[in-house]
Amino acid sequence: MKYLFTIIIAIVFLSCTDTREKTKNEMVHNDHFNWTISIPDGFVKQTTEESEAQQAKGAQMISDTYDQEIDYIANTIFSFKKDETNYFESNYQPFDTAVDGNYLTSCKEVNQIIYNTFLSQMEDVTMDSNSTTQLIDGIVFQQFNVIITFPNQMKLTTHMYSSLFDKEELTINIMYVNQESGDKMLESWLNSSFH
Repeated sequence: MKYLFTIIIAIVFLSCTDTREKTKNEMVHNDHFNWTISIPDGFVKQTTEESEAQQAKGAQMISDTYDQEIDYIANTIFSFKKDETNYFESNYQPFDTAVDGNYLTSCKEVNQIIYNTFLSQMEDVTMDSNSTTQLIDGIVFQQFNVIITFPNQMKLTTHMYSSLFDKEELTINIMYVNQESGDKMLESWLNSSFH
């Protein structure tokens, strides 16, 4: 399996209390995609080490589910958390249709892998999922949503957005338990610009 799908980090709740300075009107610009996004107030930027540790846990969960090694080749653009269960992350990785096949087919396969990994790694939960598309500043993104309901009725919502830019796939992952935090992350993402 070539790609690690970092939305799986949602399975691993972030465990430490963070005393670092929280964001306030922080803008992130990525020259590679000419993309600008405003990070909501009150989030903490993850260190490279924290982000890599989460990605390694996600890779291990997929490996455990599919009994297959995962090669992680994505590059993190940003990684922020509000608290243990509210997380905002973006990365990109190579995707060449001449080598990797049809992009939309790949998205469907990734969605199934994510769903199956959630299902195999969490006990006594119910899950709802759907796939759609979302237009962001004129660019069509494939969108995959999963809502996980725990026995105590807590709901964990994840949204993964992906789009192919020439030979690279840009992915944005949003995970939340707190609806207000989720709404702020979604608003930031939906109002971001690619120009």
